[in-house]
Amino acid sequence: MALSLYEFIIYTTSTGWIQHAGGIGRLMEMLGPERFQEFPTHSYFLLSRDILIIQAATKRKRLFLEREEWKTVPWALHPETKTRLNYLQDITVEFTGYFEEVVNHLNSSRTITTSVTPDPMISTPNLTLCTQGVLTHFTSREIILNRLLRALQSVFRWRWSWELENPHCVFLVPTNSSSSLTLDSRGRPLYTHVYFYTSLELANEILTYNTAIGVLNHSACLLGEYSLIKLAIETLPVSDWENFAPKDYQRTNPLELPHSDLRIEDVTTEMIKTVEYCLLDHQAQAGAYILIPALRGLYLAMSIMKQQQELKFICRILERISHFDGFAISGHLTGLRIIGTDRLVEGIDPELEVDPLELQPTPASPTDSRGAGSKAAFKAGDSSGGSEAMSLLSGPTSGELAYRQVNAAVVEPQPAGFDPT
Repeated sequence: MALSLYEFIIYTTSTGWIQHAGGIGRLMEMLGPERFQEFPTHSYFLLSRDILIIQAATKRKRLFLEREEWKTVPWALHPETKTRLNYLQDITVEFTGYFEEVVNHLNSSRTITTSVTPDPMISTPNLTLCTQGVLTHFTSREIILNRLLRALQSVFRWRWSWELENPHCVFLVPTNSSSSLTLDSRGRPLYTHVYFYTSLELANEILTYNTAIGVLNHSACLLGEYSLIKLAIETLPVSDWENFAPKDYQRTNPLELPHSDLRIEDVTTEMIKTVEYCLLDHQAQAGAYILIPALRGLYLAMSIMKQQQELKFICRILERISHFDGFAISGHLTGLRIIGTDRLVEGIDPELEVDPLELQPTPASPTDSRGAGSKAAFKAGDSSGGSEAMSLLSGPTSGELAYRQVNAAVVEPQPAGFDPT
């Protein structure tokens, strides 16, 4: 664990942290969940879970932590240590297997024979489920999309529970050019306000929640389904709305709640508006650590949606974290690759009034974790580059699908019969 964190801080190679995290995972799996019920090993388990999920998502490989015993047994003696974030991770840990399935599907279209349990929660023309518990033929695409849909519904249920448990915990804070961090490259506020929270723990939970929506939606888009969020909401059973969204509920937080018109732009905006709070001086290092995977996912989303000002802001924040907050790895997270391809996504448009100095990569050396200069410089946007490196949420794969076609398919739905190969 220490060696993996060392790679986050110093960054010696693009895969160093992945290798160390893999060693942690193999050791934990060999010991079994019973060995992590008592302290101090219980604490090691809680600390390791985050990084193991990120590592498995990077490699697009299913993770042993998705098994039910790993979601329950380690907390058997100390159930009080299981937090809201841990319950959300019970859902997100299964995403790694979905990523693997998406990559396999993109690499080779095939039909899977499987026994499907009837699911009354999901019944749409787009995602057809078996209504009888019998052996049925489904394409891999249909199976994966149904799993993504169920996962997103679980994420939405978690979000409603979070809202009911945490009233009056998020506040609107106006932005201004002189003191705010959330500025464009010309020093103008990106938004009229940002979000401040009553604790960094709550901010982390919302960042993880929004990241979950983003990666599920992106995976569905790669499979040609562009309405996953709407379908997930419209197919929730009535009992969920009665339990989590009573008609007389009065909102106390300014955040977006799950609804059928929720757009991925709403999700990414909410994440960007949370960045400034995480990097307040008194909690900057802890906030930077939890921001790294979220910013990685945001960079992918902004690249695909071609939101240039937001993309440049994210690059500046990654560089700021690398130079001033102690995590050199963040300066090397802009070498993105699309799922199912070996092609880098398009980054900042050099024709969009970008200073060439902004595009210079940060050298990979043990001395780049802290840099000279003031944090204020990053507000104006004089450093936003990054080198081709490892990926947290969308690492390289060996697919044959061309980047140009995947990128176009994600941005704009294609007509029926469109063949991306």
